[in-house]
Formats: sequence, C-alpha cells, structure tokens
Amino acid sequence: MTQGGSESNGVLRNQSDASVEKEHEKQMPPSKLFEQNIVDEIGFSDGNFLSVSSNDGLIRMLLELDFQNKYMQAQYGDMMKYFSHDDRRAKLEVQGHHQSNHQDDIEELHREIESLKGQLLEERKTHDATEEALELLRAAHKEAEMKLLETSAKLNEVQQQMDLEIKARDEKYSELDSRLNRLHKRAKQRIQEVQK
Repeated sequence: MTQGGSESNGVLRNQSDASVEKEHEKQMPPSKLFEQNIVDEIGFSDGNFLSVSSNDGLIRMLLELDFQNKYMQAQYGDMMKYFSHDDRRAKLEVQGHHQSNHQDDIEELHREIESLKGQLLEERKTHDATEEALELLRAAHKEAEMKLLETSAKLNEVQQQMDLEIKARDEKYSELDSRLNRLHKRAKQRIQEVQK
C-alpha cells in the first residue's frame, strides 16, 4: 500500500511539477522563455545530458545564430527587393531604351519618307515638264512635217508647171526655128533666082 501510495505521490509530484513549470514559464521574461523553448527543442531540458549552467554558452550561441539567421533573412529580403526593384528598373530602362530607339527609328523613317516624297515630287515635276516639252516637240514636228508636205506638193506643182512651160517654149522655139529655116531657104532661093 505504501508502494501504491508512493506511486500516487510520484504522479501527483510530476503533475504538480508540470503545473509549476507552466506557471514558471508564464512568469519568465520573453527572452528566457525563448531560451527555454530552444533548450526544450534540442532535447536538453531533462537535464540528463548537460546542466542548464553548461547550456548557457550553447543557448547564447543558438540565440546569436538565430539572431544572425533572422538578420541574414532580413538582409536577403532587402537584397531581393533591391534586386527585383533594380531588375524592374533595368527592364524599364531597357524598355525605355527600346522605346526611345523605336521612337528614333520612327522619326528616321518619317524623315526618309519626307525626303522620298520630296524626291518623288521633284521627279514628277521633271517628268511633267519633260512630257510637256515632248508634246511641244511632237506638235512642232507634226507642223513641220505638214509644212514639208505642203512645200513638197507646191514644189512638185511648180516643177510640173516649169516642165510644161519648158516644153511649150521648146515647141515654140522649134516652130520658130523651122519657120526661120524655111524663110532662110526661100530667101536663098529668091537670091538664086534673082542672080540668074
């Protein structure tokens, strides 16, 4: 019975120890509670491996490592924000550069188009002037050709007239010559008759 009583006393003692520990944890400052939680997590809270006094250095080291870890995480987060911001800024700069290049290309194309329009306008003016001059030349050529045909027709007419006049004159001269010859013969005959 005493054994059972001692067992029940042990259970009661364990329960009371646990409640005392919980009460003790509530009264602990947050840093100590954090240390205690770390000790509990590593499994040194039962005191079998190391005593709490020997764990102070380890706890300090763990706290320092935890602090460094949080610091590094914060630094990493800040760096990620910075780099993502830089990356976004770089992308915007590249995009802006592309847009400015694109804008420059568009302006260059507009200048080239305007230049080509000017050249085309000049070529059209030259072409129109050439066409006009060509039309004038064609008209002048046609007029000259018509005058040439007219002059040629007149020349042919004059030539024919001259030929007719020459022929008529030749006939007249021939007739006059034959008359003269006849008169000459008669005159000779009379002279001969008179001399006889």
